[in-house]
Amino acid sequence: MVTEVEQRKVDIELSALAADLARSMGIEVVELRFLGSGSRSILRIDVDRAGPAGVTLDDCQRFSMALDLALEDRDLIGQACTLEVSSPGMDRAIATADDLRRNTGRKVMAQVEAADGGTVQAVGILLGVEDGTLVLGPVETEAGGRFRWAQVVHLQQFLPF
Repeated sequence: MVTEVEQRKVDIELSALAADLARSMGIEVVELRFLGSGSRSILRIDVDRAGPAGVTLDDCQRFSMALDLALEDRDLIGQACTLEVSSPGMDRAIATADDLRRNTGRKVMAQVEAADGGTVQAVGILLGVEDGTLVLGPVETEAGGRFRWAQVVHLQQFLPF
């Protein structure tokens, strides 16, 4: 039986290994999590590349193969598990400073509190956050392309329907 302290140590080592490997490949780990337990456990890792292009299926596959070899070599996990590597997905919320950095230059959709208590949507290129203000490039809404960060209800990559 693995103690909580031992598991935390493995999690830290695994996170560092994955982050270093991703960095060497020009990508970064967005999220790493274990799901399930025992023979049905899954190690799911989301990776991304900053800027408009993001990661490709090839990036995910190369990272998965390299991490799988590194994990086998180090026997870090100590049990069989399924490794799943993917992008964070376009519908994932952009919420943290790292999310904002990675998504700068990408087309996004923002839902923002309106003066009347409702919300307005704005679609544009994410230029960043300046002094607590979300800045989107060419936006065709009455609200314009600058919104106080505190007014942003939801921000994600633009999903064309």
